[in-house]
Amino acid sequence: MPSGSMKVVVARSRREHESAITLVRQNYARRGYRTSFLTEPPAAGRSQGLYRHVTLLAQQGERAVGTLTLGLDSSAGLSVDEAHRCAVDAIRAQGRRVCELIRLAVDVGETSRSALALLVHSAYLVGRLVHRATDVFIEVNPRHVAFYERAFEFRRLGEPKMCPRVQAPSVLMHLELSQLDRRIGLARPLFQAA
Repeated sequence: MPSGSMKVVVARSRREHESAITLVRQNYARRGYRTSFLTEPPAAGRSQGLYRHVTLLAQQGERAVGTLTLGLDSSAGLSVDEAHRCAVDAIRAQGRRVCELIRLAVDVGETSRSALALLVHSAYLVGRLVHRATDVFIEVNPRHVAFYERAFEFRRLGEPKMCPRVQAPSVLMHLELSQLDRRIGLARPLFQAA
């Protein structure tokens, strides 16, 4: 199928969430990461005390080819707080609205770059336009740091630490979303930090 028929949807049905979990489980297992925490979708955030998540699914026709979950800050914090709370709290202390990208998995193949680009762009739209996020974090394997710096202009925060969820080294990376606003050609900031 041509890449033009790829679309990104918000996972809503049990089947869509299971497709996302299956992609993440396969992708993480291939890299030797722990996957036992992937038993169900992240909590949808129906109450103030729960994590709030939006799971995105890239589809080529009816086939899931990628997934990315946007985690929104709440009283429960973010997943990245487990290993990097001090760095994230420093941004929060500035009155910024933080979010995170987690559970990223893309099928290896000819559509992987398109799927990744669509997922990240969609997460930006949901996080920035819908939820008014000002900053985004992602934990990546140290060998992927250069890619995220080059492709998305993330910057590294601190030294590698062990990610408790996947039991692998991770580096916390940060991006002020106003940088992405400028990159996509918006003349003025969309929002002021509230």
